[in-house]
Amino acid sequence: MSPKSELTQESFDELLSWLDANAKVAEQKYLTLHQGLTKVLRYWGCLEAEDMADETINRVAGKVRVIKEEYKGNPQRYFYGVAKRVCQEHQRKAKQSTPLTGHVRIPSAEPADELPYECLEKCLQKLDSQQREIVNRYYRDHKPDQREQLAKHLGTVVNTLRVRVFRIVMDLRKCVDKCMEREAQ
Repeated sequence: MSPKSELTQESFDELLSWLDANAKVAEQKYLTLHQGLTKVLRYWGCLEAEDMADETINRVAGKVRVIKEEYKGNPQRYFYGVAKRVCQEHQRKAKQSTPLTGHVRIPSAEPADELPYECLEKCLQKLDSQQREIVNRYYRDHKPDQREQLAKHLGTVVNTLRVRVFRIVMDLRKCVDKCMEREAQ
């Protein structure tokens, strides 16, 4: 995927106002839209559908001022067009990268299945304690209401929490990849 766009409260509010002038209706449309994007992204074969739905919304939110002036029609259709592009980028990137185990010599002293977990543990230890706690609680508590509680505890909204977790996980993946490359040498 392309570099992640930052979702500000201002752009999120503007996005909601584009979805509907009534704040309550806009919030409901947003929730329905996020669920729909997640569902269609899964259908299209995207394993990280929820994160990709967030990325779709962030991209649209970042350009909503321009979009709402130029785009005519149902805003939800625009989101699905952007989601299709996000999915295609993800799939193209996945095709270009091949699994590390196909190209990296894994030391014989280490079973192949254990190496990524050891690297993950090392990389988790490199995170600061707050980042570690956020990721652990986010993935341990899969229920939306528990993620809402975590977001409130951190003084933010769920969508911003998702973006924050997504970025931490992307950094973890890079760290694990580097670790596996070092261990294989």
